[in-house]
Amino acid sequence: MKTRLLYIALALCTWCGCHQDPKNITWIQGQVEGLDGSPLLVYGIDGFFDRIDTLMPKGDEIKSEIMVDTLVETIILTPDGNEFPLFLEPGSKLKITGHSSSSLMVSGSPANDMAYEFLYKLLEIPNSHAEEKRQLAIDYISQNPDNIASTYIIRTLVLEADSINWDLAAELDRLLSPSMRERLLMARLTNRINNEAENLPTFSMHDTEGKLVSRFTYNGSWLLINFWASWDSKSRSDNKLVYSDIYKNQSKKGKLKMLGISLDTDREEWIKAIEEDSIQWRQICGRRGWETDLIQSLHIERIPYNVLVNKRGRIIAQNVTEKEIENLIQEETE
Repeated sequence: MKTRLLYIALALCTWCGCHQDPKNITWIQGQVEGLDGSPLLVYGIDGFFDRIDTLMPKGDEIKSEIMVDTLVETIILTPDGNEFPLFLEPGSKLKITGHSSSSLMVSGSPANDMAYEFLYKLLEIPNSHAEEKRQLAIDYISQNPDNIASTYIIRTLVLEADSINWDLAAELDRLLSPSMRERLLMARLTNRINNEAENLPTFSMHDTEGKLVSRFTYNGSWLLINFWASWDSKSRSDNKLVYSDIYKNQSKKGKLKMLGISLDTDREEWIKAIEEDSIQWRQICGRRGWETDLIQSLHIERIPYNVLVNKRGRIIAQNVTEKEIENLIQEETE
């Protein structure tokens, strides 16, 4: 892929001796199993890191340097589409270990240590134990209100749930220090908390035929929006295996409408992926990647992702399965 080759070239520039100020470097080294020579991509999500870097392995060994001039929040994207948090800070020396498909671990700084300790404790708690998850988050955030990982904990617990619990979001938000609440990602979420902004934000983008599509195109209809990209293997797989079934069983029978929104910046790659995956429901793309207004308004940090919107234009659930869609529609019509 052209974009990935560019990222690899940029990373190789670092290895070949591009001059960098040691004060503004994060060193990352360790061993990651399961890469088979493929790189790990690192992309920013908080507005302070507006590029993609590549961690190139030698066998299982990772040894790399990333330039940053402030504390930034990024995501590690593995070759098979898994995503893990990564906090970069000038002068920090981080260790990366584990397996790329399931158990990646980053340590060596307060933010990374806290985020991964919380993440793996959270995974041990059954999904049905909501109160136990809530208490775990309260314990971590109340003891670390000025740690950027606390904002990650809130977003992980609140935004990746089946439906947004605004009361829980507000409760956890109040535990943060003012400086953490002012960071870009948290400020957006805090604004949503304060306004309980569950209405689907306005948007307008062009579809594959060049026609303008907006929120108002779907007034009075149930709408499932799935967010994806041609370069993301997991969302490509979901388009073929998950959303195609929802389209056949729900959309074609008139129960709801479907809309795909791509994070692609290359129109040709976007169109090619639609054709290769035989996607039949309507697709739009603003070609702005993570800077797409709707992506930022909904505080989406990873894909694949979906939101279910009712006939009144309100978001009632996110990351829903086909069965959950059926139940939610039935509940609202009863």
